Formats: sequence, structure tokens, C-alpha cells
Amino acid sequence: MAATALLSCPRALLAQAKKSYRVGLLVTSNESTARPMVGTFIDGLREKGYQVGGNLILYVKHANGDIARLPALAGELVALKPDVIVGLSPAVIALRDKTTRIPLVLLASSDPVAAGLVKSLARPGTNVTGLANRFDQVLAKHVELLLEITPTISRVALLDYGPTSAEGSEQFRRAAEAAAKPRSVTIVSAVAHDDEGLRQAFTQFRASKVAALIVVPTAPALQAREAIVRHALQLRLPAVTALPPSWTEAGGLLNYGPHTLADYHYAASIVDRILKGANPAEMPIEQPAKFELVVNLRTARQLGIKLPQSILARADRLIE
Repeated sequence: MAATALLSCPRALLAQAKKSYRVGLLVTSNESTARPMVGTFIDGLREKGYQVGGNLILYVKHANGDIARLPALAGELVALKPDVIVGLSPAVIALRDKTTRIPLVLLASSDPVAAGLVKSLARPGTNVTGLANRFDQVLAKHVELLLEITPTISRVALLDYGPTSAEGSEQFRRAAEAAAKPRSVTIVSAVAHDDEGLRQAFTQFRASKVAALIVVPTAPALQAREAIVRHALQLRLPAVTALPPSWTEAGGLLNYGPHTLADYHYAASIVDRILKGANPAEMPIEQPAKFELVVNLRTARQLGIKLPQSILARADRLIE
């Protein structure tokens, strides 16, 4: 009997090694913008023993910054019947409408409970698990950073470009106002959906005499980062957001928020646990472990801003 067990063990290991897994990734941005994040996610999977083209099939769908495309793309992805699907909050919301069976890994959400994705952070109770960012806390940090740069500012613009929903936009506005009020700062908010809306928003900001800008971190805002930066520089507004570093590379002054690449890398660990049998309904929603501050020194010089040493010393990356 022992000999039989020894002989059957290699067969079982071989069968396990040959097992193929299917993972979906629904990306809100375009292929070029998402390439670093997708690559980091694949690296994380490789570290866990998965090889794309070997024991792993990876399906990637891109919304190209158009949130309206997410429901159709979610349907296409669910039809492929992957073992697990990964996406940002708006993508997972669209996916949740298509499936309550396939495990969904959330990469970022300001409030997955309010979004109806999970019953609680400690015990989701649905097919959704992953990471949730406290963007109310991040927005408070944005206000603090802007006050460090220009302590006398009293009016700050809040731009929500391509909001995922009216409720989500209102949530960010309330969070920004709650962060600004104790610091005697007034928030001037505007919502835009296209180039004309963006022009009108900055016309409003000019008339309101704002002294700085906070950009709500949405996929459309990341797509439109160059246009947003251009408008901000024309009004000489120091701008901060919690988008991936490509925002700062495009000329945004500051980026402070969860480390995007680290989140995608960690998502691979969550996927690995699910593929090995973990139940997403019982996997607590986690907070991002790493935040980063990126500063564009070139933009600071262009705006005539002398950045305080307190910010420079804390920066994880300085763009010359």
C-alpha cells in the first residue's frame, strides 16, 4: 500500500503541474497606460508559479478610459469563464452585475460597502475581495501637501473628470470639503466629461480665484492627464492627485496615494490564494500597504514654487 502511495504521488504532482488557470483583468485605461500595471501583475503571478502561456491563460480587456464601455467588456470577460477576475472599482461594479459566482478581486475602492460590492470589510460575504483605499484620508493629505507648499491658500479646486457615477462624485466632494474645512480652505468643485467640459471647469476655477488643484483619481482623468496638466499650468495651479506616477511624469506637480504598482503586484497574491481554494466571501478587504509621494521638480520651477524641504525629504521619487 505504501508503494502504491509513492507511485501515485508523482502522478498527482504532475497533474497539478499541468493544471491550467484562467485569469481575467478588466482595465479602465488604454493598453499603453496600463502596460506597467499589467506587467507588474504578471510578475507577481510568475513569482507564485504561474506562467502566462504555460499554466496560466490571461485575458485582458481595456476600456480605453471610457467607463461606459465597462458593462460590455465585463460581459465579454465573464463569457470566457475565467477562474478569477481583477479590476478597479468601476470595473468590479460592472463585473458584479454580470456574475455573482466568479471571484472578483478589487484593486481600489473608496467604499466597497457603500458601492454594494461587499457586506463588510472584515467579511465581504460576496464574490468580491481585494483592496480598498480610504480616499477621504488621501484627500486630507492632498490638502495638507498644498498648504505646505503655499500656506496662505484659501480656495482649492476639485476636478472630477469622467466620474464613475454621480454618487461617487458627490462622495469625493464631501470628503474634500470635510478635509478642507478644519484648515479654513474652501473647495470649489467641478465635474467634466470631455474637452469642452474641461475648458468650462477651468474657466470656473479662474473666476473663483482658486490657488491650487486636486484631481479626483479616475481612469478618464489618467487618460486626459496631459490636457488637465496643461490647463493647470496655464492658471499656474499646483496640482495633486492619487493617480499612477504617469500623472506626475506628464507634468503634474504632486502625486500622493497608494503605490499603484505595489497594489497590482499584491493582487497577484490574492489571486493565488483564490486559485488555491480560498473563498473571497471570507477574505477581508485589505488596505494598501504602501503609499508614495512623487514630486515633479521641473513643474515646480515652471510654476515658480520653492518646494519646502519637508516635502522633498519625504518624496519617494523626484522628477527632474
